Amino acid sequence: MTLLFSSTMAFAAQLPPEATDAADAAVPHAHLQTSEWILLIAILVLAITICFFLIARRFRAMHAGMDHLTSMLQNRTEAMHELDEAKQAYKNLYDLALVAIFRSTIDGSRFLAINQTGARMFGYESAQEMLAMTFPRDVYHPPDKRTEMLRELELKGLVQNFSASFIRKDGSIFHAIFSSKLNREENYIEGTIQDITSLKLAEQRIGESRDYLQNVIDAIPIPVAVRDTTGIFTLANDEFASAVDIPKNQLIGKHSRELFPLSAVLLQEEYDRALLNAKGKATQRFEQHNPRANPPTTQLVYENVLLDSNGEVAGLVGAIIDITARKRMEEELRKAKERYRNILVNSLEGIFMATVDGRITAVNPAMAKLYGYNSPEEMIDSVRNLALEHWVHPEKRDQMLKDLIRTDHLSGYEIEIRRRDGEHIWISLSIRAVRNDMGVLEAIEGIAVDVTEKKRSVQELSVRANTDPLTGLANRTHMEQSLEHMLAQAKRSQKNVGVLFIDLDKFKPINDTYGHEAGDTLLREVSSRLKVRLREADLAARMGGDEFVIILWDIRSVEDLYRVGRPLLEELNKPYTWEGRELRIGASIGGCIFPDHGNTPGELLRCADKAMYGIKQSGKNALHISPANDSCRIES
Repeated sequence: MTLLFSSTMAFAAQLPPEATDAADAAVPHAHLQTSEWILLIAILVLAITICFFLIARRFRAMHAGMDHLTSMLQNRTEAMHELDEAKQAYKNLYDLALVAIFRSTIDGSRFLAINQTGARMFGYESAQEMLAMTFPRDVYHPPDKRTEMLRELELKGLVQNFSASFIRKDGSIFHAIFSSKLNREENYIEGTIQDITSLKLAEQRIGESRDYLQNVIDAIPIPVAVRDTTGIFTLANDEFASAVDIPKNQLIGKHSRELFPLSAVLLQEEYDRALLNAKGKATQRFEQHNPRANPPTTQLVYENVLLDSNGEVAGLVGAIIDITARKRMEEELRKAKERYRNILVNSLEGIFMATVDGRITAVNPAMAKLYGYNSPEEMIDSVRNLALEHWVHPEKRDQMLKDLIRTDHLSGYEIEIRRRDGEHIWISLSIRAVRNDMGVLEAIEGIAVDVTEKKRSVQELSVRANTDPLTGLANRTHMEQSLEHMLAQAKRSQKNVGVLFIDLDKFKPINDTYGHEAGDTLLREVSSRLKVRLREADLAARMGGDEFVIILWDIRSVEDLYRVGRPLLEELNKPYTWEGRELRIGASIGGCIFPDHGNTPGELLRCADKAMYGIKQSGKNALHISPANDSCRIES
């Protein structure tokens, strides 16, 4: 302002006198001095300055107001943006909620709103589809469930956890928990629906499982009960309820102290404590004796830990078995064992008991001595399988077991054994089958007697009388006796007997070329091959020279005789070795069957010999079985 005033004053001083005079003339009757003009101009300048100041101030105020307005508009825009975001977030939460959120009219004429979860819960693709197609009063099952809900809603204004069933678009039913609030002023109901169908099914399955478990333990013929870790009964079967004389419905949910004498409960809790403190699975059993019962009883109690899914102890399951009778039997058995032990120890005959698989479980001193052991304990500890370790022919044990299973006892069953020191002796067994309650053979007990001397004497006489000294096969006399015996047995049992007559081909040239030693070696090898191919019930005999006879028990047909004869022929045709040389022979084999071809040993031998002779005439090294009409069919 000072600068403006100074400039004005300077301007006035520079005006020419003509200008001043003109000014004075322009203002009538105003004869002002220069100083007065300067004052007037100063006042005018001041007024203009004040005006400018006021205008600038007003302008600044207007500018500040505009800034404030702009700020307010910006804040409003931001607030609207945040509001939109909040509305979108709410809508997302609304649509993605795990429960149905709805609003409907009180009269059930229409849904005012429902979220996407609710639409899918009722089987619709979208909320819009459900709002257009569905009426609230039509989705309840049964319909009167809505009436019940409205009654409670009118009474309280609020319904929480109301159990109801609803109908989906496709007509299926689902179970849900319903919570709602009544808004009377605006005439609507709003609330949530949570689908609990899977929970209902799970509860149903749990109930069915519990019923099944109850039926299972009710079928158990011994008392069984389950208690939680605090001692409260959670499950019990009929036998347990009967044993304690308390109905099941009065047992479940009760503590042992509420049901039984305190002294018995305290003792039981002492046993339980060990299991409850266990880490992981644990089992215990103990006996309880009741001398006050009439008659006195003894019970065996089994208890097991029940673990939850986390491996923590969740309870105890127990079972009770009355073992009074068993205890009585054990005592009687103890006395019987004592008597048996006295007999066992003092007997001069070997007495033993063994399992079916051959393991010795009991022997007396005489039995241990018989097998070469110093004591029964040493024999029991050393022998794992009696037949495999000591029988000369362990395979005979299988047949012995079959006979024992069939007859339950065997007497005079002779076997050759090998004692601990390697000596071979013969013993005679008298054994009895020991069966379990199901009738299954589970043990063998019996007596063993040394019959070595007797057996050797009989064997020596029998060998001399019945055996071919070169081959060890039966001789002609023994063969005829055996055949006669087998025919008599076959007549009684209606069985067939087969006879094969064998004559070796090309044997004489070998015997003549290499000498009798080679011939004898060849005959012994032939005998060995024949014996390997025969069963225990069959017989091989040497008739003399290079002729042999095979007697076959229980041959059912000519075809069966061929099936036996062919492998024999193949075996005899295989090469033989003598002193590094390969020797080959053949065999002509004729055969016949009792009773088709004869009833006596003589008739059968003649028929088989005739069939064999037919082979010799037709080319040798073949097998022929005589048919019933005595015609010959040659097969090589």
